[in-house]
Amino acid sequence: DCMLVSTYLFSTYVLSKVMTIFDPFVLNKCKIIYNTFQILVNSYILYNLYLELHFDLTNPFGLNTLFNYNISKYIYIHYLTKYFDFFDTLFIVLCKKSRQLSFLHLYHHSSIVLMWKYAIVTGDANGTVAFSVIANSFIHVIMYFHYLLTTLNIRNPFKFLVTKCQMSQFLILIIHSYMALKYDIYVSNEICVLQIFYQSMMFVFFFNFLIKNRNKTFLKSI
Repeated sequence: DCMLVSTYLFSTYVLSKVMTIFDPFVLNKCKIIYNTFQILVNSYILYNLYLELHFDLTNPFGLNTLFNYNISKYIYIHYLTKYFDFFDTLFIVLCKKSRQLSFLHLYHHSSIVLMWKYAIVTGDANGTVAFSVIANSFIHVIMYFHYLLTTLNIRNPFKFLVTKCQMSQFLILIIHSYMALKYDIYVSNEICVLQIFYQSMMFVFFFNFLIKNRNKTFLKSI
């Protein structure tokens, strides 16, 4: 996975340089198919893990859910979709949307693959860990629905909520990881601590992104 992530980053760099001599591609049809697929596959994962995870009002995170094959299967599918997410970067580069090719974008797409690979290799990609996948799949349905509307030139009146939903996800997963660290008897302490660290870092990065965009919007309005 480290090799694949390195290839992803190197290929992005090379292709970005190559695209300086070409005009931007128009890939609206490809984007419509891609965004629709992302909505469907994330909805599929979300629905099936919702059926598998044992949570209710007294246990909203599904703590101490027994490990089983179905949960591990859908988490593995979720992990595979993280490679498919690399197409986000490909579209950005080919369409020459250089402003979108930020450190945050590259860091998030590359690091999340390694995070899930670690959970799978250590055997922690099961049980209550499915809650993270449910939260992330839900956010991805929202996110790719927004992208689909944008590609279809339809204005999304809730666009301003997309980044805030992502940030809310990070906060919820920090709480989830803390509760799992304290009360869950199946997942390892290491994966909980790693999750707290990673989600905290992502919250800071996205918060910084939100502040920068607000400042740019304010300056344009002056």
